[in-house]
Amino acid sequence: MLFNLVATYAKMISSELRGAAKAVLVNLSGISDLDGEEGSRGEVLYGALGVVARPKPAGADGFAEVVGLKTSDGIMPIAARDLRLNARVNPKEGEVLLVGYGGGFISLKDNADGDGTDIVFYATKSDGSKASAISLNTTTSNSHIALMHDSGVSVTLTKEGKAVIASPDGGTYIEVSDAGIVLNGQVQLTGSLVVGDPATALPVGLGASAPSISTILKASTA
Repeated sequence: MLFNLVATYAKMISSELRGAAKAVLVNLSGISDLDGEEGSRGEVLYGALGVVARPKPAGADGFAEVVGLKTSDGIMPIAARDLRLNARVNPKEGEVLLVGYGGGFISLKDNADGDGTDIVFYATKSDGSKASAISLNTTTSNSHIALMHDSGVSVTLTKEGKAVIASPDGGTYIEVSDAGIVLNGQVQLTGSLVVGDPATALPVGLGASAPSISTILKASTA
């Protein structure tokens, strides 16, 4: 029975995937290994339902660790952590994070009003030199959805009902709202431009050699 088993601590040395179900199995080094006893190999790593994680192998930067139950032939992991992941983030009270070894994370935390949840998807280089993010903010005064590329270009949906595509320095942008479309910055048009409905267009007198309506329609639909 499980309640007759003794809890113990172990660190994860390595891991593997096994079988068609791709079960995550870990090789553990228990405290008893210090006395020369063999560790526990090929143990199933249990975790939160719906979250699949395979730890990085132990190295100079640290290792994952488990609390487990000692069995007759090994250790059954029941809880795990890896401080290499903790070091990548700085969670606030009440914040829930899904963190990757490379520094990226998904964050869910209370909004500033305390009546909803803000969500951030953050993708970064390991050294923090570049990062892209998607932010969903539900605060009443600043409700928005924003997509930011690591180059600086952004797309923002604002609480005023505007969609804004902006250049890295913010000086050039396209703004779309119920009021219309605003273009700010130098505009370069390549290709054709159709204004209005060519089928209802009328010829424009350009002098003695003004083109016929058929010529205009052909040109506008070319």
